[in-house]
Amino acid sequence: MPNKRGVEVLKNLFQVYYDKNEKKTIAEYDSFVIRRVSKKQEEELTSLSQKYSDSKRNRGMPKWLNLINRISFTATFTSFIFLIVSLIVNARENKGIHINEYLWLGMIFGVSVVIFVFSIVIAHLIKKKRKGLKPAEVSQEVFNKILETSKEFLSVPDSAKSLEILMEEVDNEKEAKDEIRKFSNVLLSVFVENDLLCFADLYVVIGIPIKDLSEFERVEEPYRFDYWHKSKEEKSYEEYGIELINKATHTYQADHYVSLTMNIPNQDLRVYFPAYEIDVFQTILK
Repeated sequence: MPNKRGVEVLKNLFQVYYDKNEKKTIAEYDSFVIRRVSKKQEEELTSLSQKYSDSKRNRGMPKWLNLINRISFTATFTSFIFLIVSLIVNARENKGIHINEYLWLGMIFGVSVVIFVFSIVIAHLIKKKRKGLKPAEVSQEVFNKILETSKEFLSVPDSAKSLEILMEEVDNEKEAKDEIRKFSNVLLSVFVENDLLCFADLYVVIGIPIKDLSEFERVEEPYRFDYWHKSKEEKSYEEYGIELINKATHTYQADHYVSLTMNIPNQDLRVYFPAYEIDVFQTILK
């Protein structure tokens, strides 16, 4: 069925949506899952994922500590200036100095100094606790641990290639608008096993019979995505029409992608992926 641009829109195998009746997320690939992690293994992966999220947050000081530090410093500096200026003005006008008049300023100054020093001490203790650990390295180490653990649980071979697949979330409650298609370019482990083209995420392995796969097709339709996984900058992939269109949100746009047709009766499904992954796909399927 063509969309308003005249481009035929086919169902994406990696399309997910929330079913309000069943109150759960449904994926088009569910019927192609050949194995999944056990409940206990899923809990272990979830625990590692939480550790990864924590390590990402630990790259800087806690937000609450930074806020307290800024507020207490501002209060200390401001109250000190007010106190000094007031004393100088009174001295010039020979009004004399009455402690009661400056008691409130002194209290604000004193309390602010204590809180400011306290925040510095806490920050020092946090830095001391992290001494010798580079947050970015810790995050990468945990991330690699998650992948290795998942591959072990799912029996993913070492020869599997890490490739980007275009996944999309669909809201069936909202009417489709004539906007540029939005995908999530997720990294999956791709390999061949028992005449199946397999895709593995952290929790499941999806297997498609190779005999049911047809040709690769170039889809002349622009799309957007939010992550850049390649080591080289997107400028190195100009032939694929890729550009960074929003630096603040890290949103990218490409002018075409590739579709891999699945010739399965009564199931009009396609696997979509970025055009720069086609060479590796073709190598896997040789």
